[in-house]
Amino acid sequence: MRLVDVEVGRYDWSAFECGCGKSAAHLADDLRLLAEAQSREEAGALRIDDHALIQSFPQESAVPVTSVLMAALAGDLSNGARFICLDLLGRLVDTDDEDSAQACQAIACQGLWLLYRDLWSGISRSSPDCRSCAGPGSHAVRCGTSGSAACPEREPPSPVAPGVENAVVEIRAGQFGRPTGELLER
Repeated sequence: MRLVDVEVGRYDWSAFECGCGKSAAHLADDLRLLAEAQSREEAGALRIDDHALIQSFPQESAVPVTSVLMAALAGDLSNGARFICLDLLGRLVDTDDEDSAQACQAIACQGLWLLYRDLWSGISRSSPDCRSCAGPGSHAVRCGTSGSAACPEREPPSPVAPGVENAVVEIRAGQFGRPTGELLER
């Protein structure tokens, strides 16, 4: 059994209202399909972001979706699925609802080591917009790839994985102490 399946099973998805206006019951299967997706296109076609967020406003399912995304990131994902998970995670931890954003940040911080792994593996090297999800006192890891403006901070040491572009990993520090020397304070 995969971690994503365990985490999906922890929630009564039908109890949440979805961004599509229906029950979020369908998100359980959609999140499992996201973890199985073999390409960025296949993962993106599920449009989970449209169900967990309406523009930058989180829906009732945003916090459980964040938890499932972290479980998925702990598993064996294709680069495309990992990109979609990281992109959605970045948007869930930086929403227009401070309470939801803080709850999602707390979940992401529990798996901070997963985000570090993806950062140094090259999955999360670039971002179309340099977002910071964690707020004051945080560290944001942002870098560009060839053809895009380089981040004014420091690039991770490894190359971008094939087929993965414009992903972002945003890391909150503070309660976990100083991150390694590869991350620069703002």
